[in-house]
Amino acid sequence: MVELMLAISLFAFLIGSVAGLIRWSLQLQTRWGAEQAPHQRLDRAFSDLARDVESAQPLFNVPVTGQAGRLELAAVERTGAGAQWRRVVYRLDAVESGATLVREAFQWSDPAEEAQPLTRTVLTPLDSLAFAFGMRNPDTQAIEWVPQWDGEQHGVPQLVQATCTLPAHGSQPPITITRVMRNPAGSLPVRETP
Repeated sequence: MVELMLAISLFAFLIGSVAGLIRWSLQLQTRWGAEQAPHQRLDRAFSDLARDVESAQPLFNVPVTGQAGRLELAAVERTGAGAQWRRVVYRLDAVESGATLVREAFQWSDPAEEAQPLTRTVLTPLDSLAFAFGMRNPDTQAIEWVPQWDGEQHGVPQLVQATCTLPAHGSQPPITITRVMRNPAGSLPVRETP
């Protein structure tokens, strides 16, 4: 009888230890997943942006235009009926809790001032966003980043750089991340000297 009680006690102790270990690992996984979620959302946003930059074309009088916090281009958008050309805008949108990166797709023929987006996707919260565009230095032929792009003058950029700051999350401070997207058919013009 004593041996049976000892065996049951030992078995209960082992089961309790294993259950505690499983619970601890699940809590750790949940905490780690919560800390990684902003990075995963930003990675998906950069993937969407890279796909749109790569497919950008100077079509339908929608030149690629870029400013510090806004990028507009004509790109292919996948829809239920296949793929269609759209005027796509990436920009920061102010919300109560800060700002978010949004992707809006418009009918390419709609005037920019009056149009309502066909789709509006909130991609990720950000503290800041800046686009820059690659141009060659006329003296060294090295690439320099300029904060504006005139698509009517230069067409589609070959290199688009996005620099954004993720807000502080949990124990992590704000993080600034830069990613460069490429359009192989785009232009890499020589920067005009002042």
